[in-house]
Amino acid sequence: MRIAIVALACLASAFSAPILAVDSDSVTAFLTQLALNDENRAKDGQVVVAYQDMASHKNFDHDNAKNPLFTSVDLALLAQPTYKSLKELIAKFPQQDGNKADPETEERKAASLAFIDDLSKTTVFAKAWEYLQSVGVSSADYDEFRTQLYTVWFSVFNRNSGSTVAGSSGFKGTFVGEFLKKEVVGLTNWIRFALLEKVNGVDYHGWFERQLVSIFKIHFL
Repeated sequence: MRIAIVALACLASAFSAPILAVDSDSVTAFLTQLALNDENRAKDGQVVVAYQDMASHKNFDHDNAKNPLFTSVDLALLAQPTYKSLKELIAKFPQQDGNKADPETEERKAASLAFIDDLSKTTVFAKAWEYLQSVGVSSADYDEFRTQLYTVWFSVFNRNSGSTVAGSSGFKGTFVGEFLKKEVVGLTNWIRFALLEKVNGVDYHGWFERQLVSIFKIHFL
């Protein structure tokens, strides 16, 4: 699952052991191989999207995509353990305003750790963890590594300099999405976007590049 690839690639700052020098080409090669070993990734036909027209560069309110981005998502894909636990965890983040406090709760912490445990059963997780150990980023002890992942992704912080309000986290910004006044921060996970489209929580206006879908008008309900 690509979630595991993203989560496991951002840990260096949270581990105090010496980190070995690793060149960017070897990291790129490893991540490419990791993606190929993702047994939970969507297969052909499981996720169907409609790119429609290119979005307006001048008027962000102009909608060049009258239909949703996601035409269909195979329910069997979303029923897999990692997808299921991700959806359950996202539901624990009803507060998306980055300017308001969003402290961790015991219920959310339990869901966060359950999500990490589900990831740990995948080939992607095992290979990524092994690689991180080899370059001195992570411990070989699962409980320590689990704590490291939790700390990196779920520790709350304030996004605005000078503010004492802790309303953000790495996971929240990446997988749930936040807004600061009228600006959307994060929301880079396709599962979250597809779920929002189903409840009219986001309005897709088109694309700038076919690889990077541009989102112009987002409503968190």
